[in-house]
Amino acid sequence: MAKPLLMIPGPTEIPLRVIRAMVRASEPHYTPPVNPGLIEEVMDKLRRVYRTQGEVILLPGSGRMGLEAALASIVEPGDRVLVVVAGEFGRMIPEIVKRVGGVPVEFRVPPGGRLDESRLEEALERGGFKALAMVHNEPSTGTLYPAEGVGRLARRYGVLYLLGAGSSLGGVDVRVDEWGVDLCISCSHKCLAAPMGLAMVSVGERAWEVMEDRKTPPVTFLNDLYRWRRLWIPRERGGLLEQGLRRVPITLPVHLLYALNEALDIVLEEGLEARFERHRTASRAFVKAVEAMGLEILPDERLSSPTVTAVKVPEGVDDSKLRRRILDYGVLVAGGLSELRGRIFRVGHMAETASERCIRAAVTAIGLALRDMGLKADVGLAVEEVSSVFRS
Repeated sequence: MAKPLLMIPGPTEIPLRVIRAMVRASEPHYTPPVNPGLIEEVMDKLRRVYRTQGEVILLPGSGRMGLEAALASIVEPGDRVLVVVAGEFGRMIPEIVKRVGGVPVEFRVPPGGRLDESRLEEALERGGFKALAMVHNEPSTGTLYPAEGVGRLARRYGVLYLLGAGSSLGGVDVRVDEWGVDLCISCSHKCLAAPMGLAMVSVGERAWEVMEDRKTPPVTFLNDLYRWRRLWIPRERGGLLEQGLRRVPITLPVHLLYALNEALDIVLEEGLEARFERHRTASRAFVKAVEAMGLEILPDERLSSPTVTAVKVPEGVDDSKLRRRILDYGVLVAGGLSELRGRIFRVGHMAETASERCIRAAVTAIGLALRDMGLKADVGLAVEEVSSVFRS
């Protein structure tokens, strides 16, 4: 069977340019042209995508590695953290907070539901929180949350603001400095369209101050972000490193750095605003197409993510059989998680797959699979909806 088109919430399809960037001999991470050189290029481009003047730390691992590093670096035993839990990925945050000795307080949002900022403010008013954490774009429900408004609340109540942007950075506008985000976590293999293997954490000045004032050492040695600051960030940029070369607490995968550098070039060549509009267009096209086939999406369309859509499985249809049939037509989609297992399937349209060609392929595969399972689906009308949205 030929390789399927990856229409999942990550990993996504990788451009040929990015793959070619990795085709090179082995190089050490501590000498030129990698260090200094390549690392400085990657850091500069990441700051532009994050829209921050602050620092970005690169860690080997997935976005979850970055999430744990951020929480372990700021949370001390007994610290209370208010966590917006709106899906499977938000649900991980309280678990990590507990593992590092903190006390998570969950602010629950129904899957695909609206985040009530007035209720969130009431929770903050009760006080005693060190940090507020949430996932910006919840890929388990295909819902985008108001990161800017939550940032205003975090600043108003003087708590650190931690934002998970794994499935939004590079596909949705993320404004770290403007929104007052103290720690913003993402990864290489979603909207940036690089291979899996790199986590990234932007760190603001308030977060550095909290790390510096800790009374107890972090439970992690390798992922202690303040230790990274001492070794990674040059003194002229506000760090503690006195020598010219960036030292790294963990050996960095050099080939992945070359890939990420090329992927960031593609992002910046397209232009951030144009890229965000392309993702919004792809999302609208996909939603209109599946609705034309009689399907419903999980969240209210006003909350629908530009990078991931959660589609409700029709009544009486076996989710796993439907997804297998879609795969027979060459397209891989993802199933639901936890309480949504069997009730939805999830389609990622990010980076390369946020395009008319890929949306048309996904819509066609879904429509043909539905017809094979005895449901009515006007595939022609659905494909025409895709073309219409992209034309407009």
